[in-house]
Amino acid sequence: VVEPRLVLATTTALVVEAQPDSDASVLCAALPSGVTAPTRYSDLSSASDTVQETCDVAILCALRVSSMTPDMAYEIYCIASPIGPGLVSAVSPRLDASTLPEVVGTFVVAPRASGTPSPTSISIESMTNTEGTVTCAIVADRAEAPTTANNVLEARIKGSSQCIASQLCVVAIANAFLESAYDAYCILQPEAGIMSAVSARLDLQIPESDSAATFTWGPLIHQTTATTIRIKAKTFLWSDMTCAALPQYSARPSFLGISTAANRHTHTCLPGRMCWGALANLQPNTAYDIYCYLQLRDGATSAVSQPLTVTTALPVFENIWAPPDPN
Repeated sequence: VVEPRLVLATTTALVVEAQPDSDASVLCAALPSGVTAPTRYSDLSSASDTVQETCDVAILCALRVSSMTPDMAYEIYCIASPIGPGLVSAVSPRLDASTLPEVVGTFVVAPRASGTPSPTSISIESMTNTEGTVTCAIVADRAEAPTTANNVLEARIKGSSQCIASQLCVVAIANAFLESAYDAYCILQPEAGIMSAVSARLDLQIPESDSAATFTWGPLIHQTTATTIRIKAKTFLWSDMTCAALPQYSARPSFLGISTAANRHTHTCLPGRMCWGALANLQPNTAYDIYCYLQLRDGATSAVSQPLTVTTALPVFENIWAPPDPN
């Protein structure tokens, strides 16, 4: 094994590169500085901070030792066991390395809206000073602000994301946002360090033109017969799905046009579950355009879906044979 080389140090991890001279399983151990240098494979495998990877010949192999103590000096040693016939290598020379001190989590870029909030999702972006988990809570507009990290972590509506230092990080929160305004608060929990303070209030506005009545999947045609068409879809909220079958090339209908069509059907849909609609009494071998829309309990409606063009099946006739009349 070529001597390991340090490529990254964080508060809780050290990453080294090693290059075997044959396909090998490479084991590296990080030992507290000042210990007796290991000489055998068992000396490394029994250490508490180790990593093992299968590495290809002559290719630099990255090995990350994690869950380490912050701000501590280590000695790193590696050893290689060949894949196939061969002898275990000698233990590599000592590599001195130290983890970084604990840091206080802070937002380099304060949380802000990422894109336009909608009635079904809100995304918040920020930038942190260290690796860690950003959690953002959404509360009612002008509600009492959370003052502690636990208040944010225990919020009913929240989302989290693993973030890398000095890179924009997005927390996406899916929920039904039926009001026009909300407030958001975020915290950063470093991988090793001190929790950040709760961020300042972020005001979020939901465009009034948007609706939480949303198809999350479909609508699609499930099955056709000579006189029926079955439709399937999934919805974001509890809502009523109304679909209508109009002759192909009909003008795109409004909500009223669908709800008054001769061939229509309304079915109550549960959030996230498959919802079925059935249009009956149709003409065989006839092309139709299918349109659907959703309506919530509060009256809010979705946009009318794009047309689904489908042709009903040919009629099925029974071929009944009877023997000729002998008379």
